[in-house]
Amino acid sequence: MGRDAKDFRRGSDKSPRARAWTWSKDLRTRIVSGLVMAAIALVTVWCGGLAFAGFVAILAALVSLEWQSMVTHARPTPFVYASAGAVALSIVLTTLDMGFTPFFAVGVAVFLAAGIGGAGESPAARNWMTFGPFYAAIPGMAIVGLRGDDSVGLTATLFVFFVVWSTDVSAYLFGRSIGGAKLWPSVSPAKTWSGAIGGLIAGTAAGAIVDAYAPSGALGPMLLLAAALSIASQTGDLFESAMKRRFGAKDSGDVIPGHGGMMDRLDGLIAAAMLAFMIGAINAGQGSAAAGLLRW
Repeated sequence: MGRDAKDFRRGSDKSPRARAWTWSKDLRTRIVSGLVMAAIALVTVWCGGLAFAGFVAILAALVSLEWQSMVTHARPTPFVYASAGAVALSIVLTTLDMGFTPFFAVGVAVFLAAGIGGAGESPAARNWMTFGPFYAAIPGMAIVGLRGDDSVGLTATLFVFFVVWSTDVSAYLFGRSIGGAKLWPSVSPAKTWSGAIGGLIAGTAAGAIVDAYAPSGALGPMLLLAAALSIASQTGDLFESAMKRRFGAKDSGDVIPGHGGMMDRLDGLIAAAMLAFMIGAINAGQGSAAAGLLRW
């Protein structure tokens, strides 16, 4: 579902026509920003290797910075920037197949962010700062590991992307157009059951389409897999909404016009990527996660 729908109450004193124009303008901004991000993602995932790893590393570094800023309500310190750099390095090292060194880099990121950068924060804040590098790095390592350097990795990554994107877009549109009962109002007041169900249906259908054009596994298991990833995506979205509410933040940042921060854009993919890699690794081993995800 992406980030929470924007609060359009700022236009509540305007005419219905003016409010509709404001909503339309914000939606256009959201669509353009989303298309640009999707185009870059598709080009880099097609290239694979260091091109894709570099792109993911940049996104993960931004997520790490946004997490720390959300927790501390302060601009990142030099140590927090260094921590984000270590997060990015962990993802590049994953692509280079450097054994356990990516996890060592994540450990360095934790030490820089919470051990040094969080020296003046409360114990509770430092605990949350410790979690940040893991939240940013592990999903990035998972999606890069899933992509690998072969055609199976390309198909598996596109499968995850299209399920998450279809879930995100459809949940937003269904929720805005149909409305109805709230999904979890104490965590995310804007999300509805209609949006969640619409996102699940669209995400599952997207998985079936990818499977049809790039045959991988039996249709039944692939539909179940797509549904599981769609649910994971929406769960990741709710988790990020809960964290924003916990720390009193409306958006995780403002780096993407119409979407807010990078966390707002990637919250669903973060959860879905981890689940996809775990399923693939359990089914076929860590080194063959893509094949394990698709071949049933």
